[in-house]
Order: sequence, then C-alpha cells, then structure tokens
Amino acid sequence: MITEIIDQFKAQQYKKVCEYFELNPSKILPAQIHYLVAISYLFIDSYEDAQKELLKLYKSREQLSDYNIYLSMTYLKLGEYKKAKQKIMSVSSKYGVLYFELMIEIAMKLGQQKSVRYYLNMAYESGCVSHNIQVNEAILMIVKYKYEEAQQLLESIIKVDIDNIAALNNLI
Repeated sequence: MITEIIDQFKAQQYKKVCEYFELNPSKILPAQIHYLVAISYLFIDSYEDAQKELLKLYKSREQLSDYNIYLSMTYLKLGEYKKAKQKIMSVSSKYGVLYFELMIEIAMKLGQQKSVRYYLNMAYESGCVSHNIQVNEAILMIVKYKYEEAQQLLESIIKVDIDNIAALNNLI
C-alpha cells in the first residue's frame, strides 16, 4: 500500500491516494506517508480531512518539509484566517513562492491592504513571482480603483495561462 500511495502521489492522482488510504484506515503508516495523504486531501478540496491528518502529525512536523505551510493553507481554505496567519508566521524557511502566496492571500482575506502591498513588494524583491501573486496584485488594484492597470495585468496573465480561472474571474 505504501508503494501505491507514493506512486499515485508522484502521478498527482490525489484522489487515488486518499482512496488507498481509506481502504486501510487501521494500517500503521510512517509519518511521511500520512503527510502525503494529508496533502492529497488538501489538493482534492477535502479540507477537514486534510486538517485532521495534519494535526495527527504535529509531533512529527520537524521531519516534514513545509508542514506549517500546508497546515496554514488548510486553515485558509477552511476560512480560519487568523490561525492560517499564525501558522505561516512560524515558518522558518520563509520567502518562497508558496509562502508569499499564502501571506498575500491571508492578508487579502483579513482586509489588510497595507500587508498585501508589503508582501507583494517582498515577493517581487525576492524574485518570487507567480500568477497567483499577480492575480492578487490585480485584485488590490481593483480595490484601489485602478481598473485599467488591473485589466492589463490580468490580460497579461491570461496570455500565458489561458485557463487561469482566478484571472478570468477578476477580469469580468
């Protein structure tokens, strides 16, 4: 079963990872395999299950890369923004793309425009650019009534990523 979970995770078949896990719930698995299952639950939008599995792994978190980032992402998806912010602030390896995406998203959800701008600037200064970061920058522009700038940014994202739903939704 461990091999199947690893193979399905590598193939980005997250639903199958969870199915394998659910077929053998009583089987004792290494923390790293439970971690893959928790991340898989997150990626298939089963946030409560992801949270449950991640919290079971709390004692093993030092062995699991990006544990606090994934737990923060889970809290964000569950609408627990303050918990999400608290977890992401405890990340020791800050300043990666995922870190900035989460910090910007959390600040947006909390209505903290100055924090959004701060983390956008930090992300760009660190060379961390992603379409998610750019979409959030466009949303901030919209909030500040800079519609033309937001439209240009969103259109530039769509030119290279035509299926970017977040960019498309904010362009309408």
